[in-house]
Amino acid sequence: MAANPAGPRITYYDDATGERIELSTATLANWAAKTANLLRDELGAGPGSRVAVLSLDPFGKSVPDLPLGVTDYATSVRVHGDQIVPERNPGAALDGRSVADVLSAARASASAQGLTAADRIMSTTGWAIADDLIERLLAPYVVGASLVQVANPDPGLLDRRREAERSTRG
Repeated sequence: MAANPAGPRITYYDDATGERIELSTATLANWAAKTANLLRDELGAGPGSRVAVLSLDPFGKSVPDLPLGVTDYATSVRVHGDQIVPERNPGAALDGRSVADVLSAARASASAQGLTAADRIMSTTGWAIADDLIERLLAPYVVGASLVQVANPDPGLLDRRREAERSTRG
């Protein structure tokens, strides 16, 4: 993915709300680092912590009327650094699996699917479990492909979107 840091890495659509957001490799890495810094520095997350992050507003607006004990990701993450120093002993990365195991599974999935860096994959399926996340998000990433993820797909928009996004699969 370092070969094309400015190219789109993930483009997300939600046909139910009309939302669209696109992140390049550089932007995705920046937000991943900010998120990791927020989780570690402000919320005390560490190896073994389970967290959920949810912010889909394309302009990063705050969430109104949050209950006590819930942090507004969109407003809290902005102040955190966009570089991260990896943990020395990171613990499990995904569903009890090590980083090496997750990467190995993602590479095997990419190979089985025949994915290449030239692919732009359009998907309407979610990532409900760890294996879905590996197959549908991480496998494209380990080979340098990009993803167009569509939530709540409108069948009438899919062919036009497939063409506009220049998808090669899905």
